[in-house]
Amino acid sequence: MMKSKNTRKIKNKKSGIWILVYMFIGALVGMSIAGFGVYNILNNIVGFIDSSMKSKAFEIYMVVSLGFFTASLVFVANGIKRFRESISREDDVYDDKMLAIGMGMISMAYMSVFILLSPMSSAISDNPRMIKYTIAIIVMFFILIVGAIIQNKIVEEIKRGYPEKNGDVYDINFKRDWVNSMDEREKALMHEAAYKSFQITSNLIFAISLLLLIVSIQTGSNNALALTLLSISATMQLTYIYYCIKLEKK
Repeated sequence: MMKSKNTRKIKNKKSGIWILVYMFIGALVGMSIAGFGVYNILNNIVGFIDSSMKSKAFEIYMVVSLGFFTASLVFVANGIKRFRESISREDDVYDDKMLAIGMGMISMAYMSVFILLSPMSSAISDNPRMIKYTIAIIVMFFILIVGAIIQNKIVEEIKRGYPEKNGDVYDINFKRDWVNSMDEREKALMHEAAYKSFQITSNLIFAISLLLLIVSIQTGSNNALALTLLSISATMQLTYIYYCIKLEKK
């Protein structure tokens, strides 16, 4: 009897990925029933993405990359203020949540300038406007250089509260040194947050892969790939930050 109950519990605890499988099976069945009407919708969506990436590639590149970068400045400024106030209050655990979000936003700005550079370059090559490409390259290096300076500022601020921390942002071994200087509690939080991020991202990759498979059968577009990479990367960063903050409160 006990074995039967345990078996039932195990069967009930199906991974969320099966829900996605059932959803896409239903979608495929629905497409076969609906006919070309669904395909026309997909074509319209992909066509809209294509036209946007071709006509507004430079604007999208600037808005997304500078948007993440500007957000990082806001979070870091507020984060430094909160962190210093937390130190002055002598809290048991210093409030570094905003600094963590700021660090994540800088990473997302890094990813956006690299990932979106490819479709933007293709769009500009079809309609050469070297001034736009030059501006985009300048923005990329600006974000990379200033972002590194800001990340170093975050690290130095955290070291003020936790002098035992080791690591230099400009050193290639920074991540290794930083992790090695963590205590057991921080390592446990990092590992759990990383696992949660991995789970969510894996499900997202599976879902988007199936969706792109359906779209690619009907169209020949590759622009969706750049947006896919960006969405996956952003999801990893956001979920990692979210679970770090959530687990910190436990």
